[in-house]
Amino acid sequence: MTLALATLVLALAPQDAKFSGPQKGEKAPGFKVFDVGSRQDADYVADAKGGPLLLVFIHELSRPGAALMRALDEYGQIKQARGLRPCFVSL
Repeated sequence: MTLALATLVLALAPQDAKFSGPQKGEKAPGFKVFDVGSRQDADYVADAKGGPLLLVFIHELSRPGAALMRALDEYGQIKQARGLRPCFVSL
């Protein structure tokens, strides 16, 4: 009985909101990655200088993941005239 009551009290208790990443109006923090193309460290967020940036994190390259990367890269190429820059980060 006390276990059920304790579970009910914990379930009804107010909880803090959980957020994933920066929220609207917040600046994304910069971070350094190794750019394979230039063979140097880079900070894609700082390099974007507040412009539009499509930042994709990839844990494991798979066939569906590669198809998604290809589609996002093509979209980035189409929107490049408007300043969009697609960047892919392998974890």
